[in-house]
Order: sequence, then structure tokens, then C-alpha cells
Amino acid sequence: MASNNRRNTIFPGSDPLTALPHPNKESRPLRDDKTSIGYMTSRRKRLPAIRLPVNPSVSSTEQLPVLSGSPWDLYKKDFSIELGGSVAVVHKKLVTEDLFTIRSFSGQDTDEKLYMLCLLRHESFLLSHEIFFFEGIYFIVSEYMAISLEDLTIARPDEIQLAIIIHQILNGISFLVKQDLTHGSITCSNILMSTQGVVKIAIPEYCSRKSSLVDIVALGCVMKQLMEGPTEAKRSGLQNPGYWSEEAVDFYSLTLSASPKQLAQVSYK
Repeated sequence: MASNNRRNTIFPGSDPLTALPHPNKESRPLRDDKTSIGYMTSRRKRLPAIRLPVNPSVSSTEQLPVLSGSPWDLYKKDFSIELGGSVAVVHKKLVTEDLFTIRSFSGQDTDEKLYMLCLLRHESFLLSHEIFFFEGIYFIVSEYMAISLEDLTIARPDEIQLAIIIHQILNGISFLVKQDLTHGSITCSNILMSTQGVVKIAIPEYCSRKSSLVDIVALGCVMKQLMEGPTEAKRSGLQNPGYWSEEAVDFYSLTLSASPKQLAQVSYK
């Protein structure tokens, strides 16, 4: 008799028992749980309304400095990677072994992009530390994040992990709506995650000054890919809704028409 296995990987911060840091508590190891085929029937289980813990990420009120000169005088490149676009992973040459990323832009709308970088110093967005201007190009030095959600679509998060991820993205979109801004590129490749389970929206400099629900619709697309994998992204609706709770399926359906405020009031968070 054929059976289906469900991989249930616990990332740092996604387990309710370990999400809040404790100075004397070591990280719990990853684990794999096999779920019986009975769980994957079309009869969905209903979860109680819960407020899941989220790893704190502090907004920065410090001014973002723009420096004249090459960033390569202070930073050394380790390797290149796709994290919200192509970036160089670097470390400071003399001061620390901590990792950062450097991306660049030039050409038109540079003033607007600099404005957005300074405005969106919020916990839900990739934090920039400093900007270098050299030979007509702006180089943005930002915090390093381990993976994008595009990588996570392969691992397939469980329900608790999914709720925590979506909750953090929704916080960022809600902040944009209050500022009458739209990101316009909410995709799995542009949503980054740290090893502590903190989720950040990348490339904030490309936000535009308009109010739109396009980011909420995009949130639904991200949620669908996390629930069913990247190969299901272009197919309409959920192909296996019985795998998830009623709350998860209902929340996904609301992303097609609801506002960020309405979604924030749903118990699935």
C-alpha cells in the first residue's frame, strides 16, 4: 500500500518552545517527523486561535550614512549569491568577521531609491548600514541573511513555520500601506530569512509611492509556493487543501481580496 511522507523541519525560531531566546538555552536540533496518510485526507483539522511568537527584530532610527569612496577599501568580498537579487557577501577587512552584503544601483531615480532606503528602516525590511558613492555608482552595505524563501519552497515549511513567516511579511506590507507605498516585487526570491528565523523583505529601494493591493495578492502567491512548492506557482487555487488547516486555507483565500488590516485580524497568525 502506498503511503505519503510529510517532512516537518523545525527551523530556529519556528518552534513555539524555542522561539523566544533564553541565555541559558541551547538551540534544539532539526527533526524530521513522518505523518501518516490519514492526515492528508480532504477532511481538514481545525486549529485553535493562537498568537505565535516571532523572533524580535528591532527597527533602526539611526541615520543612514552616505560616504564618498569605494566600499572595497573597507570590505573584502567572500562570494556572490542571489539574495533578493545578486549581491556580494563581504566582511570588514580589519574590524570584524561578521558578514554583510553589498548590492549596487546607478542611473535614473537614484534620489528616489536613496529616499526609500532612508524611509524604510523598519524591522520588516532588510537593514542597510551604510552607502558608498563611487564613480557614479551607489553601493549599499546591508545585513547578511542566510537564505531566501525560494530555498525554503523545496523544504516545505510546516503549519507553524508558515504562519510565522506570513505574519512577518504581512507586518511589512501593513507598514507600506500606512505610508501609501507599494513594494511591487513581493516574491519568494525577494523575501529573506536569517538563521534565527527572522524574515525580511529585500530591495526596499524599489518601493513606489502609490497605494495598491498588489502586495497582498503577491503575499498569497508566496504563501501558495510555500504550501505546495514552486512547481505549483502558476496553477490557480490550492491543489492539496486537505494538507492544511481551515485557517491556513481561509487565510490564503483572503489574500485574493482582503486588505492588510483585514488579514491582520484573522486568527491565523
